[in-house]
Amino acid sequence: MSKKTMVLEPETQAVNGVAHGYRPRVTTRRIVATPDAVISPLVKRIVEQMLPADDGEPFWADIRDDLTFAEIDTINPSAPFAELWPLIAPWVVEWNAVARDQDTGEWQPVPPPAEEGPDMFKTQRTQVSQFIAWCIRLGDGVRDLPKGRSTSSDTGGTSLAIN
Repeated sequence: MSKKTMVLEPETQAVNGVAHGYRPRVTTRRIVATPDAVISPLVKRIVEQMLPADDGEPFWADIRDDLTFAEIDTINPSAPFAELWPLIAPWVVEWNAVARDQDTGEWQPVPPPAEEGPDMFKTQRTQVSQFIAWCIRLGDGVRDLPKGRSTSSDTGGTSLAIN
């Protein structure tokens, strides 16, 4: 009869290949580019350059809210866009971004970067990338949402307000 052994693999927190312990559920929060939705003066300056045309809907994005500190630390909002986009793209799961179709000139919805990749940011103004990156770093952009978690009506995600 052989003894059953337990092998701890510390770098993966796994025992015999099976991960154990606390694993957070995936949550999202909606960030909204309106002056009263942000706290940071830096983010406010970015948002002031993102006001919608013709009293239209403000820019919003649903971003993953389950990043670790290590993942957040890799995001430098001041980095060149080519370096920044791959770092923030996986976290942007939904947004209301649109861009002109080059053939028809019509405004078309742009798929979120988490679905189609970092090149989706190339369809947007620079402030969109900066706004998202700073909101991830600072937890900003959600001041106008109610306290606590609530289901997002548009995406089925969970929003977290930081008031």
